[in-house]
Amino acid sequence: METLFARDDFPNHLFSIPGLDFSNDLFGIRIDGLWFRIGMFADTTQHSDEVKQTVIQRQSMLLKLGCLEEIYDEIHWIPNTLCDLGKPNSYTMEEEDNKVYGYDPFYQFNIGSISVEPLVFKYYVNSRTQLFINPDIQLYFKLEEREPDIWWDPRSGEEVLRRRINESNHLQIIEIRTGYLQKYLYVRQQALLVGHHRIHYLFNPEKDILDTFCGKYRFEKGSSIDGKKVIIQNFRQIDHANDRPYIGRFLHLWFEILPPSISIYDPWIEKSPFNPHEFTLPTQKGEVAPARFNCSAEEVDFDYEGVACKFDETVYFNQEVLSKYESDSRCDVSDSGAVNCGVYWGLQKSVSRIGNDLLSTWVGDFANEVPFGEWVHWKQFAVEPPSSETLRGLNEMPKIPDQINCLIGNLNRLSHALEKLAHAMNVRVTNSFWRGSVESLAARHLKMVYANNASNDEFLKRSTFMSTLVIDGLAPKPLRQLCQGWGKDFHKENDGKPLGSRRLLERVTFSALLMAELQVSMTDFSKFGKKIVEQSESHVESNLQIEIDKLRKRVRCNLAPLAFLYDLRVYGGLAHQPNMKKISIAATKLGLPTTGWHRSHFMKLIDLVTTSVTQARECIQSGTEICIIQHSKNQNN
Repeated sequence: METLFARDDFPNHLFSIPGLDFSNDLFGIRIDGLWFRIGMFADTTQHSDEVKQTVIQRQSMLLKLGCLEEIYDEIHWIPNTLCDLGKPNSYTMEEEDNKVYGYDPFYQFNIGSISVEPLVFKYYVNSRTQLFINPDIQLYFKLEEREPDIWWDPRSGEEVLRRRINESNHLQIIEIRTGYLQKYLYVRQQALLVGHHRIHYLFNPEKDILDTFCGKYRFEKGSSIDGKKVIIQNFRQIDHANDRPYIGRFLHLWFEILPPSISIYDPWIEKSPFNPHEFTLPTQKGEVAPARFNCSAEEVDFDYEGVACKFDETVYFNQEVLSKYESDSRCDVSDSGAVNCGVYWGLQKSVSRIGNDLLSTWVGDFANEVPFGEWVHWKQFAVEPPSSETLRGLNEMPKIPDQINCLIGNLNRLSHALEKLAHAMNVRVTNSFWRGSVESLAARHLKMVYANNASNDEFLKRSTFMSTLVIDGLAPKPLRQLCQGWGKDFHKENDGKPLGSRRLLERVTFSALLMAELQVSMTDFSKFGKKIVEQSESHVESNLQIEIDKLRKRVRCNLAPLAFLYDLRVYGGLAHQPNMKKISIAATKLGLPTTGWHRSHFMKLIDLVTTSVTQARECIQSGTEICIIQHSKNQNN
């Protein structure tokens, strides 16, 4: 990239004294990098104990295109030229023996006969100099102040404009992302004129430095055609009796940044950060440029890379393309794979998941619904169209979002079954038995794309979220109220401690199954039921005890996946070092490997937990039917 000036444009003696060298300012790129400084201010001359002292000042303004030539001779000493930049001004003028009153607001400032608009300028608050940013930038990009002195774009989720203060040298800096500055200049179709000023002081210089320093020297370079101007001047004070001797150098640097050229066919079309005519995605027809279906009038006759195809030609991506948006709180990813980024953009049409690996959409919908800024991201995950056999195999796989919805549906049905049992037992409960939601944080994380090569940590994390969804979603209070329908202390252990939600569900399920299988009345169950469920001395016949033990083993086997979730949360929690030995023991009981868990194992776990919830519901429904029958008999008697 071309620098502002070349070193050969300047005499060597300007760079022979390190403390007075302006090389970094003169030989930098006009506009480059991620951030551009549109304003700076620092004044450290008050620190007289320093050997070297610096004054820094940069202010910027918008200038109409082609006007630099008219004011080129007017821009020289920056403090003089810009001393009133950004200040409201009132004045009177003589017109034909009449005085005319006028007023210029802060956003109007004249250099010679040309009016410029301040973008960043100095103003004074409580005797201190601050830098002011023209609010038009924030308004145009709809920026939000995320924290003091940092403004970000909620559409892209990135900082756009910021104020930084370096306390060590009292330097204030105003920076804007280079891409946003270029876009702002593009829509305004004005140039940015930057006035950059430095003063370097060097106190108590050595004699050899004084010998090479020319005290009365002035250098000027640049032209309006090149959009730049620099003035360098030396100064010195060596013989003054009351002050320390010093030498110094002024830098007055002006340079212009032109806006990108505007399209007369479609001035508001989004400008892509790449050449859209060369951007292609693989399809069955071959490599296709999506920009064929998203072009302005001037681009109709352009040649595109790849082949032509229909609007509804399908393109495929690895589902991991969605991970970026799943982790972004501003975006929502539906079960179908559709992406909705608020009011900013969304890929909604023709989107579908293919198993848990691929995502498909029409190339025309991709071109029109996904903004250019996201195309490179999607390109990274584009894949060749799969064969028909592969598609059939992938579509036969259950999709993780569907599995989670099925689990949540069964948990809601379990809750309704518990409510019916409470009603049949004449027990009044105050809340739902399961209070989870498909919109909960746990449910949304469980539905996220699961990479096939993810590590054990992903399995442990998701299993912990499932424990939160299932077990923490069970409300202990209504479960205790239901247990008290069988006896005052039925919701407690032998030592008198209340049971947790998982153990309460196990007790309710076992009790309902006992009532259904043994045809025990509520009255009889209230007498000896607690001893049975706690395996205490019950004085029952041996054959009956065998039957009870079989039912207890059946319930524990059915609810083993819930016990696994509980153990996983205890031994593999997110907040502490996992106990892999105990996790492996718990996993073995469910038929899972002791380590090396992948997506297929997680899907098996979802299926096991869903089946467990279904079996608990069926046992509770059976107990409810017995309660209803017994209640009907009692009414008839």
